Amino acid sequence: MWRICGGAIMVVGGVAAFIEAHRHIPVPAQRPEIGLITPASGLSPTAYDLVRLGGWALVIFGAVVVVLGLIRYAVGYAGAQPLTASEAISANGASRPERPPATVKTPAPSGIQGGHPWDEGSHGEAVEPSPRR
Repeated sequence: MWRICGGAIMVVGGVAAFIEAHRHIPVPAQRPEIGLITPASGLSPTAYDLVRLGGWALVIFGAVVVVLGLIRYAVGYAGAQPLTASEAISANGASRPERPPATVKTPAPSGIQGGHPWDEGSHGEAVEPSPRR
């Protein structure tokens, strides 16, 4: 659980680094010959790039740590509850006890009687005719 929380804190730290870098965008000094002189403001270009690079690193590394922590948590949870021999997983994922398959008696080939073909359809459809009255 500490991996998930630690990764989330790293992602939040990366977002905070992006916000801080945006507040201090480097602006070069303007020195017109006549008029108002504007001094340089913000971070130096190198420091700005390092803050943004550090923010990306925190976000990516934090997301990887969160995903790996969730995978480890899921594997640990699945391993803590093993299926016994008398349980199986149904099609919808719910556990249910396994029952032995029902045995069906197959008739002998001599005991099978064939029926008459359906030939009373009005337009040649393969439908069973209604019984005669």
